[in-house]
Amino acid sequence: YPFMRDENSISIMDGADEGAYQWLTMNYLLGNLAPSHAPAATSPDSANTIATVAAVDLGGGSVQLAYQVTPETARTAPNGY
Repeated sequence: YPFMRDENSISIMDGADEGAYQWLTMNYLLGNLAPSHAPAATSPDSANTIATVAAVDLGGGSVQLAYQVTPETARTAPNGY
């Protein structure tokens, strides 16, 4: 189809972004991101977090795994994650 687009409007998504968007989409569609009805996570330092599911994507040449981490682990993540 002759879609109207700019020259730089299409790109290949980075694997880290792919995993994060898949995790977000799955947990949104399952209703896991609404704290009003989701069960609390079992980690002792995550009283304000909710239980979510992990996302695994097995591609042709890569694998993405995305899951909820504790707030302490998130604070130690490299910049950009």
